[in-house]
Amino acid sequence: MTSHIFTCKQFSISQKNAALKVGTDAVLLGALTHHSNAKTILDIGTGTGILSLFLAQKYPSAHITAIDIDNGAAIDAQYNFAESKWSGSLEYIHTSIQDFTLSAQQCFDIILCNPPFFHNSLLSERANKNLARHSHSLSPQTLMQSAKKLLHSQGILSIIIPYSDKTLYTSIAQDEGLYIQKEISIKPTISKHANRCILSFARDFFATIEIKTLIIRNDDSTYTSEYRDITKDYLL
Repeated sequence: MTSHIFTCKQFSISQKNAALKVGTDAVLLGALTHHSNAKTILDIGTGTGILSLFLAQKYPSAHITAIDIDNGAAIDAQYNFAESKWSGSLEYIHTSIQDFTLSAQQCFDIILCNPPFFHNSLLSERANKNLARHSHSLSPQTLMQSAKKLLHSQGILSIIIPYSDKTLYTSIAQDEGLYIQKEISIKPTISKHANRCILSFARDFFATIEIKTLIIRNDDSTYTSEYRDITKDYLL
């Protein structure tokens, strides 16, 4: 095993070429995204393909379409898909969400996205990192507009974002006709404030929103029992 390989229980991730490597955000989004009957799934900005592989393990009969505009991601994701036991149900398309939305011929039960989270910060010298991390390549408005067009009537959009962006995304989603149905606040430790949140949106308005909090680590830096339980089917 090398530093370029991230090994899970049922698959491995080569991450030699993608701009961003596997992190806790992707693990949590993949593990915590649920739909009662997912048959079609879209992974926007797939990177290494880890979100698609999490969902392929969870919904083995679903067809999963993964898209990305990064050349390195194309190499890693296609390799990881081909090496997995679900290669027949995983499709990679090298395209932007804007172009994909214009040409798409189907709708999706689940749309997943770990969107770029820097809005007004300095750009990196590496163009592929800028694409992956800065919202000029995928704004909240673009994400919500595309999701509205691509979601099935009972589909969900599931995203993980900085906690400070929660109001921004929720407001933009509502303007586009998508409504929050679930919110999971993520705290690094019990003594720290939430720094991430997973939000699920749907076409229908929910009078009662499901709200939860997940703590990743205990104060002694060990993983909490809840985090271990959530990831036990995926992580070694």
